[in-house]
Amino acid sequence: MGANRVQTVQEILDHEGWGYEKKENDILFIVSFGTRKWKMDINCTDEGQVCCFAVYPWSITGNRLARVLEGINKLNLVQRRGCFMVNPTDFTVIYRCGVQILDNYTSYDVIKNILISSVASVNANWENIY
Repeated sequence: MGANRVQTVQEILDHEGWGYEKKENDILFIVSFGTRKWKMDINCTDEGQVCCFAVYPWSITGNRLARVLEGINKLNLVQRRGCFMVNPTDFTVIYRCGVQILDNYTSYDVIKNILISSVASVNANWENIY
């Protein structure tokens, strides 16, 4: 099932004109929205899960970390889908959004909605995260 989800993601990205790189059950690509650019990783599992991980293109320095964590906690309270987090390895902010799809008939629309809403959430919260 994971391979089918990867194919669906590829179809959506092709339709949107976004270039990408496929690695097993992951698809990596760069999103650009105006002057803003960030990396996204879409992971598809055999259990039907599709998760988007959008990575903001800067690291949080030590003196700003507490404020950023407080800010993303507030942002997460109003998120209807997905959440913001800090990667403890490189201190980048990540937006994670996912869904488990069990119905092959609705998978295209659901996956497209996850991708588009992830891009929109990262862009809409750019200044708040920065």
